[in-house]
Amino acid sequence: MAEGRGLVLVLAGDGRPWVTGGVVLRALGQGLDVLVCPLDGDGQVYRQLVRTTGLPGRLAVCPCPGDPERWLTTMAGEIAAGRHDMIVLPAVERILAEGLERELVSLLDARPPGLHLVLAGQGDLGGLADAADMVTCFERRK
Repeated sequence: MAEGRGLVLVLAGDGRPWVTGGVVLRALGQGLDVLVCPLDGDGQVYRQLVRTTGLPGRLAVCPCPGDPERWLTTMAGEIAAGRHDMIVLPAVERILAEGLERELVSLLDARPPGLHLVLAGQGDLGGLADAADMVTCFERRK
């Protein structure tokens, strides 16, 4: 586990899948252990990163298809276990659409020191901006 205070990064908008992949790649290059948990079960972009060789970090992709409540329960267990330096949660807009923003923010508050969380989604991400250390919004111009 990384030392110090972990960050909560929120990535929103059109370019988020590519930027999220870049954040993961950089973390792997820094030797971090990263867990990516796509809610929709599609971890194709991240599985391609697993094939990247020569990076000191480790990447695990744990798709959690289906029910957003079950996804939150799985994430709570992973966060509490403390096995990872970074956990990436793509498609958080589905969590918010189910009215589970409070539960997600509780997970952010309960994270151990040193754990970085990356939350990526489309549209309005509600109160996650208030809970985040950095929010980046992407917009397609061309």
